[in-house]
Amino acid sequence: MILVFLAMHYAFARDAKDVKRQIDTTGYAITFTEKVRGLSHEIVPNLITAPKFILLFIFALLPAIVSIVVAFTNYKRPVLPPAFLIEWKGLTNFERLFTSERAAAAFQETLTWTLTWTFCASALTIILGTLLAVVANNKAIRGKKFFRTVYILPWAVPAFLTILVFQLFFSKVGGMNTMVIPFFTGNEYDISTAVGFFLNADYAKITIILIQAWLGFPYVFILVTGVLQTIPDDLYEASSMDGGNAWTNFFDITLPLILISVAPVFITQFTFNFNNVTIVYMLGEATVQTVALSTSLSIPFHHWLPPDDGREIQRSGGVHPDHQYRGRCRGAVLLA
Repeated sequence: MILVFLAMHYAFARDAKDVKRQIDTTGYAITFTEKVRGLSHEIVPNLITAPKFILLFIFALLPAIVSIVVAFTNYKRPVLPPAFLIEWKGLTNFERLFTSERAAAAFQETLTWTLTWTFCASALTIILGTLLAVVANNKAIRGKKFFRTVYILPWAVPAFLTILVFQLFFSKVGGMNTMVIPFFTGNEYDISTAVGFFLNADYAKITIILIQAWLGFPYVFILVTGVLQTIPDDLYEASSMDGGNAWTNFFDITLPLILISVAPVFITQFTFNFNNVTIVYMLGEATVQTVALSTSLSIPFHHWLPPDDGREIQRSGGVHPDHQYRGRCRGAVLLA
């Protein structure tokens, strides 16, 4: 009670001091009603924007902070107290990147494929979407609405359904082995000689990049199509009068205007694919066991670093037996 009384006394004294200052300065003291209205104008905007910042912290900043903190621990699944506990390791995990040859090799291999996957998947998506948009927007093409609808269909279908279809299509009993390859080679289908696209690390990498391009190009196609609709025909007419052809029109007019408008969106394609986990995880257990998966933040260093006891990583599966969890790993980056 004494603390409450002192707090109220301090508030009243401070308010009286503010009123005295207002009278000396302006000759007029703000009433209580006017002060409440002024506070409402200051508080209401903060209350409206507060949920946005709270959600941003919970779903964006907090996971990143937790992932960074976890990198300094020995966390790995399963965590079963009291047998398996999380312990703070400090910089030990990072020191092993420089003190252990196998750890350095694993990190270099991970980083190399991370950058390769990001660049190839993003570049192929952007190039495919841009070229299809330019072709579909050509005046010589008939049935533009039909082609635009067809090109958008891969985006309209839920991605996880498309991934499951491709998983079956590229399996040993899927259409690629039973129909496509025999059609071009002239050989009859034989399951014993069928190509295991998800059972070979190199084939799996190429296949996943192609699937990601199929899933991502409709988004780029729509963006570029919108930009092409805003380019005035006068530019192409002036170019034709100066002797320009289709190639010069594309590289001197179309492409620069596209990049000016959607270059920031193209950059987001690289950031998205850098930590894309869905496509690999959804392709199933066979793919995950064929290529080791990791991300820069979602999996701690020690989760893929070679153990200290000298045991070798299983090259057939690419995942150390201590790091396997029900035949699956989380992550978006593929390792050979």
